[in-house]
Amino acid sequence: MNKGSRQVQYELMIGKEASTNIKKYRFGFLPIGCLEYHGEHLNMGHDSIKAHLICCQVANAIGGIVFPPHFYSGIHFLEDDDYNKYVVGLGNLYTDRSAESHLVEIIEQIAQIGIKALILYTGHYPPIQRKMTYDIADKFNSDPNSLVRIIPFNEADQLGHFGHATVFETSFMLYLDRAHTRMTHLDESTVNCDESTTPRNATGEKGAAYVAQIITRIREMLIRVEADLELISH
Repeated sequence: MNKGSRQVQYELMIGKEASTNIKKYRFGFLPIGCLEYHGEHLNMGHDSIKAHLICCQVANAIGGIVFPPHFYSGIHFLEDDDYNKYVVGLGNLYTDRSAESHLVEIIEQIAQIGIKALILYTGHYPPIQRKMTYDIADKFNSDPNSLVRIIPFNEADQLGHFGHATVFETSFMLYLDRAHTRMTHLDESTVNCDESTTPRNATGEKGAAYVAQIITRIREMLIRVEADLELISH
């Protein structure tokens, strides 16, 4: 897979740079998430921003095209009490009714422009969200007429780590872009954590190690489908 210093963000490509890169790489990344409270130290768009920054790091390491982050593609299906607490009270935004169908439409168009494999990377990963990404993958991958292979990815299933706004998610952002953190405002009472998972223990070094694992894992996933899909023009 090709490496090199280049523009990986699709929305920032100019002119035929986009179509040239599509023909060259044939695979891409679609980072998705929601807008959700992440304590007093991380931003509302953390899930999608994190996923997008990680995808850019992966693309810089192994190739591919990163499509813009989709902030309105997170689901939760909260009960009334939790809905009032998290949506009405904290300002969380979920798209339970439309996320899946909208993502399918986006992916269909991404396939039409020539992407043969798409890493569907969700930075928001409650079980129901992960199931949605696997269902979308099944829809495309089981269709003999599909133009694209979907590779769903989330940190919980692939790395075995998770924790909303805890040391895990905070370490990512301390490495990826510290400007998206506000550690001086950290309030552990707003985070479901214990001494081992408190964001107080987050470091950029831990985040860098997590990203390195993700690069390795996604490279392995792409290698498994590369021969069938002829992803790279060597």
